[in-house]
Amino acid sequence: MASRESQERGIVLEGKVLRVVLDVETGAFASIKNKAAGLELVTQCPAEPKPPWVLGFTRVPGGKPFNHEVDESRQFDSFKWKRLAECQGVLLEWKTTEGPTVEMKVMLRGATAEWPERVDIWAEADNPTGRVLQTLNAPYVEGIGRLGNEEEARLNRLAHSAHSGFLVDDPVGLMHEPFAPGEPLFEFWPMRYPNGFHAPMQFFSYYVERRGGFYFAAHDPHHSAKCIDFKKEAGGQVVISTPNYQWVERGGEAMRLRYPYVIAPLTRGDWYEGAELYRKWVTGSDVESPTWTRRGRIEDRAKRGDWASWLSDGVAVCTFGLPASYDVSPWLRAIDAAAGGPVFHVFGHDWPAYAPVFVEGKEYDALAAECGCLWARWRPVGPAQAGQFGYWGGRLSEEEWHDDSAVKDMLAKAGLPNGRGDVETARALRRANAALQEFRRRYDTGMTGAEVDNYFPTRLTPENEEACAENKDPKAPFHFDYFPHGLDVEKLGLLTRERAEKVDKDAARFLHPASEFFRDFHARRSAAIVERGGFEALYYDISASSGGEYSDRSDFGIPAGAGRKLIEAHRRLFAETREQACRAGGRYVPQGTEVMIENFLDVVDYGQWRVGGGVHGDMEGENLVPFVKAGRARRIPMWTYVYHEFGGVRMDGWTKLSKNFGELFFHTAAQIAVEGQILEVNYEFSPLESFPGIDRPSPQLVYLNQVRLDNDVPEVDPEKLAWLGEATAARTGFAKDYLAWGRMVPPGKVSGGAEDVEFDWWHYNDIDGREEKGTLRVPSVVHAAWAYRDERVGLVFVNILGKRKQTVNVEFDLAVAGVKGGLVRGRRATRDEKRHLPVEFGEGSARFELTLPPRKIVLVELTQ
Repeated sequence: MASRESQERGIVLEGKVLRVVLDVETGAFASIKNKAAGLELVTQCPAEPKPPWVLGFTRVPGGKPFNHEVDESRQFDSFKWKRLAECQGVLLEWKTTEGPTVEMKVMLRGATAEWPERVDIWAEADNPTGRVLQTLNAPYVEGIGRLGNEEEARLNRLAHSAHSGFLVDDPVGLMHEPFAPGEPLFEFWPMRYPNGFHAPMQFFSYYVERRGGFYFAAHDPHHSAKCIDFKKEAGGQVVISTPNYQWVERGGEAMRLRYPYVIAPLTRGDWYEGAELYRKWVTGSDVESPTWTRRGRIEDRAKRGDWASWLSDGVAVCTFGLPASYDVSPWLRAIDAAAGGPVFHVFGHDWPAYAPVFVEGKEYDALAAECGCLWARWRPVGPAQAGQFGYWGGRLSEEEWHDDSAVKDMLAKAGLPNGRGDVETARALRRANAALQEFRRRYDTGMTGAEVDNYFPTRLTPENEEACAENKDPKAPFHFDYFPHGLDVEKLGLLTRERAEKVDKDAARFLHPASEFFRDFHARRSAAIVERGGFEALYYDISASSGGEYSDRSDFGIPAGAGRKLIEAHRRLFAETREQACRAGGRYVPQGTEVMIENFLDVVDYGQWRVGGGVHGDMEGENLVPFVKAGRARRIPMWTYVYHEFGGVRMDGWTKLSKNFGELFFHTAAQIAVEGQILEVNYEFSPLESFPGIDRPSPQLVYLNQVRLDNDVPEVDPEKLAWLGEATAARTGFAKDYLAWGRMVPPGKVSGGAEDVEFDWWHYNDIDGREEKGTLRVPSVVHAAWAYRDERVGLVFVNILGKRKQTVNVEFDLAVAGVKGGLVRGRRATRDEKRHLPVEFGEGSARFELTLPPRKIVLVELTQ
């Protein structure tokens, strides 16, 4: 067999823990073995090995780096290699058929106090061709199989930084065979980096639970655009693929990556080990480490006025998407009362002066209902008929609209219910739609935010402002950040008109961060929002954390290309904006984006995520929902584990407060709480719940700039409201040292009590109208562990059972906490009390018994 022969006679690099074999004829990775765990990575070598790289030359340019049409090549005319004198390593060199020379250094580095033994891979390609070398995919490792023996397939895990962190069971098996008939094969989207919808960090781990495996990471401090892929190719091979995209997009330009791709052994068999290695890199101070954590820990920054403390220890709950220009003060006060402390409100997009709101009241809904056009997406009514009404009605001429028979025929073609939609009602609905379309036309073309003054005075109602002030609620305005809002997109855009036509509408409207005019405008506008609008924070939607990583323009002082210089330009824009906003407010003003990427950690303070909602989530990670429902994949707090001490606060959960939303709310909300994040209650795609004592229609701000009013909405759940107070008490009070400022560490082992619980769920808050319901089995105890300043440990627990307390046994490994000095005392704390807890310390662990009341957050502190 070719693979076995290559493994036996190849180019060998061998240390105490790792053994790497390269094919002598092609340089392909024939074997990567973790000797300590007894695991081989490359078990499915192709019969004819090819080199560990792929070159991509642009054939037809696209509007984004990943949708260029490229000619890929792995052909070479000659290959040679030599041993490196300075270390255990080799220099590989290929003269390619296309013209470039590809070089790759593969170096085995010995273990240090900080790092295990590891392999560093450095790659580069020159380009004498005159063509645009668009991608250098290196390393490209083929033949990935299941790890371990056949019985261990069910214990195989892929922990990927996708969507901020996902854990997938038996990923190779799921790539080849669906978990059930009719279900999809497993695949991630192409994990584009840096992009919060894809890969906000650049690493993953592949391992066998409780045995060990491998860590893979691009230790790239230069912001290079790339994919962090673990995927199945068309031919069935599972590969590790790392296409780096050209950052200077012109003919003849070389690609010298100047960073190592790292492969290291894992020996514990959990996802925390790989995350710890990555955390060591991003928080390190050597030349290979990035700069985005060097502002320091946010607790220290807060003490010197370089961080908004309230974002960490002042709130635990936020609302998102409530209308600013419509009075929602009764709901604000009700949510505030439930939380028992300040709530962060990110108001909707209707706040600027230039953007009036079209209010759709009961009359509009009644007309639609009479025609069978059930437009409220949150209701369980099946397929909406509004689109059919618009389609068939739009085909009638003005003369036909006056013909009763033609209108009746249109209603029949639209498939509207029999006996609904008389002719006059249909005509009235058409008039209402015409008014709405005219509003939209004026909004898109006649109302402009091209001048800062046009945003003010804001449309935030006095009632809403007063309700926030009463409870000291911080607030931010939702703004489509990089959209032109009346500015000249052809003059200031990321893309030329030709390229803009090849991408979606949002990407086509992105403005260029290196434009001096736009950079200055962005800063002045944001400063005015703080000074004239009275907002305590800034929020940018469809911003640079989720797009804008490519430009084909070179007239703003940086080259056309992807990543690198463009990411630096985004960083400069955010830094200058924050400086002006803080000066205008006379305080630190946090700014947030839709999702986040690590490259902005020192210039963007928080992000809005939805993936924490699991089956309730939306957008990022939604393609994995079938695997979450089947129990084959789950979100993990990988982002928090790496970065919590340094910023990147998450608003997450994508929750609703209705009874309809289901009991699964408590599992989601408990996860967000013990992970130290802000629980988001979202109102973008469904209305406010019906609250006791609020006798008025519930509003929903609909994109773009419409408020829909509805009396028929779900009732609020008193138990979910009560949870808001529990979360607030923990994050802002008795557990804030850990949940606000701590460093996440591996959790303890919890035994006893109820193992799992089956909760119902109903997803109805979705950008695309996805609506489904079901049940999901989840652990009945939610737990996370923290260290505070390397001095003490905080273990946080929630029993999510509704009516029953649980008594559990906990064993915590003290070695993984990294705490200096011995821990000898235990203390139990809740929002109601603090008391001593008997803990047995010995043999490197802490053991204790703990009784957990239903749906209460319990902190156990281990101290010196």
